[in-house]
Amino acid sequence: MQVIVAVAAALISGLAATWYQLRRQRARLYAVPLSYTWELFGDQRMVTVPGSVAKLLSKSVYLAAYGAAVAQLSLVREAVQACAELQDLGKPLRDAVAEVVTAIDRGDDDAQLKAALGSPLRMPLFDKFLMVAANARAMATNDELVRQSKRIGVLQQQWQDAGRPPADVPMFPQSEDGSYQFGLPGSPIVVAKDLKKWPVAQQELPGFFQALRFLDRPLLRESFERLAEVLTADLQIAGEALPELSALLAEHLHYVCRMYLANYGAAPAMIQAAGNFRVRRASRPVQDLSCKLAVLTDDGGIAHAENGLLLSAGADVKVAFVTEVEQREIPDLPNALRNGAADPCQVRVEFMSVSSGWRGTKPVRSRWTQSNPVSDET
Repeated sequence: MQVIVAVAAALISGLAATWYQLRRQRARLYAVPLSYTWELFGDQRMVTVPGSVAKLLSKSVYLAAYGAAVAQLSLVREAVQACAELQDLGKPLRDAVAEVVTAIDRGDDDAQLKAALGSPLRMPLFDKFLMVAANARAMATNDELVRQSKRIGVLQQQWQDAGRPPADVPMFPQSEDGSYQFGLPGSPIVVAKDLKKWPVAQQELPGFFQALRFLDRPLLRESFERLAEVLTADLQIAGEALPELSALLAEHLHYVCRMYLANYGAAPAMIQAAGNFRVRRASRPVQDLSCKLAVLTDDGGIAHAENGLLLSAGADVKVAFVTEVEQREIPDLPNALRNGAADPCQVRVEFMSVSSGWRGTKPVRSRWTQSNPVSDET
């Protein structure tokens, strides 16, 4: 009997050791969601822009490049960003530009006028907007350019006759890109960066440069009043177009979970390309959304991993799972997924893996997480 017990004990011990070794040799996957977002995926798709919006944008100086009736989603995204940028930076710039006109009308002395000029010229949007406006021939008509040229000739002659240096504001050409540096109070200001790349602007802006150089009030007033008018018109266009552009973009957003994935086991695991978002809310059945595995690219984007992903033993990686359908195809969910406080909603990702350590496929589940995603696009 003792022999039988000893043999049985040894057999059990051996089986336990074998089971333990086999268990150690399995893949052990650990999935942690890092963020939930709404993002464009495959933004080369062509979409139709509402005709009223396309018409509005085509009338703009700053936004005219986005006035196509049919455009790629990536261009719509750029239009949304440009409208938002214009609204954010354009309003203070318009006020500063208008203040230059006020300072001239008020009869401020040269020191005060130079200080007023320095304010808009130092703003981030000024140079970019000036170049676009000049390239669109919005700063001066042909007749005005001829008149400005004659005025500059008169000013230069007056300076020469007076025997004084031909400038009240030092101006230095920057030969590398065609821009000009002006010696206004404070640090020097560079205007018209990369002017050599803008052939139309090269013809439109000399009068503006000379107005600054000579601190000529009539020419300055003319230029800054025109700039204020263009800015005001474009701000109105941006305000009207932005809501519709944002809504169009939102229709094509995908729900995305970025995830940390680690394999703490001793065997590699193949992560399958398909998965599911599971969404649960109070008193409602759990809803499934098919999703696809994606890898993160070097530029921060995401790209489908059509054949899955091999995760070596001991390795970890950051991946993403992306819904196959766009937001417009799941009308009941976006608000719930965005606003967990008003409509409590939890989400987790489930996917399958294959490993040499077990037969068939094995499900992997992230933990349930409150869904309050932000949008990377709108």
